[in-house]
Amino acid sequence: MQSNTIYKFLLAILFIVASITATAQTTDSITATPIAEKVDYVPLTKSTTGAMLRSLAFPGWGQLYVEHYWRSAVFAGAAGFLWYNIISNHINYKDYQSQLDNIADKNSNEYQIAKAKRNTAVDNRDLSGLYLIGVYALSIVDAYSGAHLFDFNVSDNVQLHIYPTINTLPYYNTGIGINIRY
Repeated sequence: MQSNTIYKFLLAILFIVASITATAQTTDSITATPIAEKVDYVPLTKSTTGAMLRSLAFPGWGQLYVEHYWRSAVFAGAAGFLWYNIISNHINYKDYQSQLDNIADKNSNEYQIAKAKRNTAVDNRDLSGLYLIGVYALSIVDAYSGAHLFDFNVSDNVQLHIYPTINTLPYYNTGIGINIRY
């Protein structure tokens, strides 16, 4: 019972301290000064929505739109390969299912082999479908980011300087560090 009263006492002190610190400052002592001029909005050259919709229609089309040609070939090739696998495995599934329907003895080895092949074809078809969904999603995200960063200036005049530093400030830990400027 005594621990319960201690918790209530600590909770009351916490509320009193919180209310005192919440009302400690009545006027705004910080004045806002503009650091830099406001930069005007620059419209994007490539539409992010257009790139995403193109990639949704066919993976790789959005990459063509944002002029990433080699990525376009990768996404289109992956999607084509996966569509081929889906169709091929579905045809195999139908063939093995018809073989199962024609086998009279359900306990024979031939029936078990055809059943295993049918299940493998179904599993491969379903996995190819999941991979295709992943290719579509990745294509959409890549086309969006490519369209958004299309106007980003990447020049050859980028430099990175690394300087060793020694921290010798009083009342602080001294040590060795790295200062990076770009």
